[in-house]
Amino acid sequence: RIILTRDRTLAARRHGGGSFFVDDCDPKQQLEQVVEHFGLVFDKGDMLTRCSVCNGLVVECLSPEQVAGDPRVPAHVKATVDRFWACDTCAKVYWVGPKSTNAVKFLQQLGEDVAPQPTDCVSE
Repeated sequence: RIILTRDRTLAARRHGGGSFFVDDCDPKQQLEQVVEHFGLVFDKGDMLTRCSVCNGLVVECLSPEQVAGDPRVPAHVKATVDRFWACDTCAKVYWVGPKSTNAVKFLQQLGEDVAPQPTDCVSE
């Protein structure tokens, strides 16, 4: 793993390849800098499919009934959302909401054609 940071002190302390100093303040420019430095290539089919906690795959489709008793999912989300996904490693639950919608808008501004959630999940 590599720490991406705007903290020069942290980057200097971890100069052995464990960190990368991101120079720009603008998120779009930051992403471009990281992509260029590491030679990253995006596969639009992989967008928003990794867990933010453990980097596992977010693939398991869950029904509202399956998350009904889950205290990690807020009551207002349970009442308004009918499609959920879980990480296959740590079981973190995801749903389409403001954060994922904003992430999709950001990626689309960069020219990425991405759906707001995994498309292979069929609500039961």
